Amino acid sequence: MNIALVSYRFPPDKGGGGIGSYSSKLARALTKRGHRVHVVCHTNPEDGPEQDLVDEGVYVHRVREPAWTKNFPPLKVLAYRWRVREKVFEIDNSLCSPVPQYTGSPEKAFTGARGHGGTGAPTCTKRSRGGRLDIVEVPNWIFEGLFLMWGKRPFPVVCRLHTPLLEHFFQCGNKLNLAFRVLGWLEKIAVSRADALVTSSGFYADRMAKFYGVKREKISVVPLGVEIGRIDNCSNEISLIASRSSIFDKTVSILFIGRLEKRKGIEYLLKAVPDVLERCPQARFIFAGKDEAGIHKSYFDKLSGGRFHDSVEFLGCVSDERLEDLYRTCEVLCVPSVSESFGLVFVEAMSRGKPVVACDVCAVGEVIAHGQNGLLVPPRDSKSIVSALVELINDPVKRRRMGESGRRMCEEKFSDSAMAERTERFYQMVSEDGNLF
Repeated sequence: MNIALVSYRFPPDKGGGGIGSYSSKLARALTKRGHRVHVVCHTNPEDGPEQDLVDEGVYVHRVREPAWTKNFPPLKVLAYRWRVREKVFEIDNSLCSPVPQYTGSPEKAFTGARGHGGTGAPTCTKRSRGGRLDIVEVPNWIFEGLFLMWGKRPFPVVCRLHTPLLEHFFQCGNKLNLAFRVLGWLEKIAVSRADALVTSSGFYADRMAKFYGVKREKISVVPLGVEIGRIDNCSNEISLIASRSSIFDKTVSILFIGRLEKRKGIEYLLKAVPDVLERCPQARFIFAGKDEAGIHKSYFDKLSGGRFHDSVEFLGCVSDERLEDLYRTCEVLCVPSVSESFGLVFVEAMSRGKPVVACDVCAVGEVIAHGQNGLLVPPRDSKSIVSALVELINDPVKRRRMGESGRRMCEEKFSDSAMAERTERFYQMVSEDGNLF
């Protein structure tokens, strides 16, 4: 299939969040299954030039809005989304033109977005409805695919439902104003005009049907996944790391990954940290992610009275390489989100054999089985976070057992190959149903 994914952020962008990470994993997994995948995303850095690249077999198209819209945010938002529409149609119209083959560097610039076979000859065939792309996937987040869904199009557009803008807005403690009412309204229009909808959990499918006012049967469920190969690379290290932390190095590292914002429960974790360190001096907390408000480090310093500087580290946004190292060397992942549509970060930790402490909210229970691959605590409850962390910090055998259980669960349910296979079936169902669009 010829597939286009739209995602504002795409690695190696920093601070791209879950949508960029999901798009990267899906694009590469679908490419491994023999599909031609195009990703349309923003330039990196934001003021960088537009370019087309081949990255690990994925065709990456970086576009941007006109520079003169920089000082006009509403116009900038709309101009970028129109540019996305132009690029997707450009890809669709050029797929049947030949391009040279690429060898050597895994990432290399190319001109256009044309399909080619082993000899450089066109391989696609024009379908009866007139397009070359079989499917285009867009996120619901701030209506990135709005203009793609306007008017007639030669390809179906599916929308993956992540956390809606207004839900995120309220979870961060903001008050609704006219600007966000308009943005939320446009997002709802974009979702309603999609040919099909998909999300990552049954809980969120039910919730989004009510939130957007669409029929529940229109929303398919395809869980997210991670590259399972990394489990093989680290499986032999897990027991060694646990043994080293409990015998030679008494430090037990607790990792938080995500934006430092209310929705991720950061304030409740920060309140728990001093109590955990009082009871477990061997613990060390690492916070990796963008501090949206820029206040959480100073908040913790005030909360702890300036103590524990050597035991708490705020890293900000980190590279993929550093993130991999943090996953590998931590003993526990703790992200006590008050809302999650799925929780890809939990699966990332599980794939590396790490137990998870999370809140029993939304779809988290579809990923974390309490007592098996992690511990679930009530939301907004710092005391429960303290108890769960102390339990795991003091019990390396339990950490190891939960980590191994998490790895097995990833192999069975949350691998990138399983995600790609389910997504492929979903795409084929939508693409073959000409009545949808």
